[in-house]
Amino acid sequence: MNVHVERIQKRDFDAVFTLLRTSLPDFGEIDAENFRKDFEKNFREHEQDTHYFVARHEDGRVMGLVGYGREDLSADTYYLGWFVIDENVQRSGIGETLLKLVEKELIQGGRARQLIVREWDQGANDQAARFYVKNGFEKIAVLPEYWDDWADMAIYRKRFKTSQKQSEGNRSSLAQNSPPMLA
Repeated sequence: MNVHVERIQKRDFDAVFTLLRTSLPDFGEIDAENFRKDFEKNFREHEQDTHYFVARHEDGRVMGLVGYGREDLSADTYYLGWFVIDENVQRSGIGETLLKLVEKELIQGGRARQLIVREWDQGANDQAARFYVKNGFEKIAVLPEYWDDWADMAIYRKRFKTSQKQSEGNRSSLAQNSPPMLA
C-alpha cells in the first residue's frame, strides 16, 4: 500500500471527521465539538504548538490522523492529541509512521522533554496500550472513573530528555554525596 504523510489541510476536515466517526465507536457529540475546535486551532497563526498530520493513500483517501500540542502549563511537555488509523489498515505500520513523525519533530526542534498520551484504560488486552508500550512509552498513572463511572484513563509518557533544572539538581545532589576532593 502506498501511503504518504502530510500536514493536514482545511480540505481534509470532512474526510478526517468521517474517519473519526467510523473508527471510534464511542465518538459522540462532545468529541465532535472538541475535534472541530482542535481542527480550527491548528490553522490559527498564533497557535504554533498545535499540529496535525494525515496519512493519505495514493488515491487521496485519508487513512490516519495524528495531532500533538504543547501542554498549557509546561514549556517542554507535549501531548498526543487525536490519533486514529482506519480500521481496515491497522497493524500496517501507518500508526508507527505517524507517531515517529511527531517524535522526530519534537526531538529535532529540541522543544520536548516528554510526550504524554491520555488513553481509555481497557486493561491487559488493550491494543492501544500494547502499541504505546511497544513504541517506548511507559504507563505512569491511571485515573479511576475519569471518562465515566466505568471508564478509567491511563496516562502514558515517553521521555526524550532530562530538563536542565533536573539535571542541575542531580549534579548538585551528586556533588553533595561525593567524597571530598583532596588538593
